Amino acid sequence: MAQKVLYEIEVDAKFEDLKKLQTEMDGLRNRQNELSKTNQKGTSEFQANKIAMKELQAQYRATSKQSEVNRKGAIDLGNSYNALTEQNRKLSIQLRQIQDPLGKDKKLFDQIAGSINNNTDKLKQMDNAMGRQQRNVGNYGSACLLYTSDAADE
Repeated sequence: MAQKVLYEIEVDAKFEDLKKLQTEMDGLRNRQNELSKTNQKGTSEFQANKIAMKELQAQYRATSKQSEVNRKGAIDLGNSYNALTEQNRKLSIQLRQIQDPLGKDKKLFDQIAGSINNNTDKLKQMDNAMGRQQRNVGNYGSACLLYTSDAADE
C-alpha cells in the first residue's frame, strides 16, 4: 500500500511537471506567433524564445519518457508475481514432457527443475512479504524445528 501511495505521488508530480512545461511552451509559442505577425522574427527576443522552446521541448520529452518508464515499471511490478506463476506453469508442462529425465535428458530436467525451484523461492519470498503462508503447507519439518526451538528457549 505504501508503494502504491508513493508511486501515485510520484506520478502526480510528474503529471504536474508536464502540465507546467506544456503551459510554458504554449506561452512561448503564442509570443513567437505574435512576433511573427509583426515581422520581428530576427529580433533577439525571437531567437531567445526559439532556444528556450527547444530546451522546454527537451525537458518535456525527458519527463514524459521518465513517466512512461515509471508507469511500465509499476505494471511490471504488479505483474511479476503473476508472470512467475505463469512461467512456473509452462516450465512444469515442459518438465512433464521430457522423455528420459533420469537418462540422456537429465541435464535438461535439472535445468528446468532448477528454474522452477528458483521461481518458487521468489514466489515464497513475495508471499512471506505479504504475510501469506499458503506455500508453507505441509512443511512439518521446519514447523517442528520451530516448535522445539521455542520450547528450548522457555
